[in-house]
Formats: sequence, C-alpha cells, structure tokens
Amino acid sequence: MVKDNKQKKNKLHDLLILLTGTFVTDKELNTILEENMRILEDSPVVRVLEDRGVKRGIEQTAMKMLEAGEDYSRISLFTGLDSDRIAEIDKERQDRV
Repeated sequence: MVKDNKQKKNKLHDLLILLTGTFVTDKELNTILEENMRILEDSPVVRVLEDRGVKRGIEQTAMKMLEAGEDYSRISLFTGLDSDRIAEIDKERQDRV
C-alpha cells in the first residue's frame, strides 16, 4: 500500500513538472489527465467525498419528502434514515421557514 501511494505521488509529481516545465498539446494533456484520473479514482479521499455526496442526496430527498407531507416511517423506508435523523432534518427544515 505504501509503495502504491509513493508511486501515485511520483506520477502526480511528474505530471506537475511536465505541465509547468514544458508545452504540451491538448491531446497529450488529455492523455496525461486520463491516466492520472484513474489513480485519483482509487483514492480514499475521493471515496469519502463520494460517500458524502450520496449522504447529502439522501438527506435532500428526505427534506423534499417532508415538504411533501410524507410521514417519518415512509421517509425511513425510502431513504434508510432512522427516525432521529429524519427528525433533525425536519427541525432544520422548520427553522429555515
């Protein structure tokens, strides 16, 4: 794992040197970016950000369901949120109004 991280850092470092030290064509730049995006996609940071995005989307869905008058049990069924979290979201919604 440590070796993989070091290799990733080295590749990103090489990319920065290349981009700041020389002129590259759009095609070359796109190739470099695509290769490095594969590295970033496997990053734990990206996974955490994706998880946060999913959580935020679920909570926004719960908010819309509350605004539509749905009850907590139905919201829980569709979002997987527990009733305590739904109550928190409901309070946030009421505080905004």
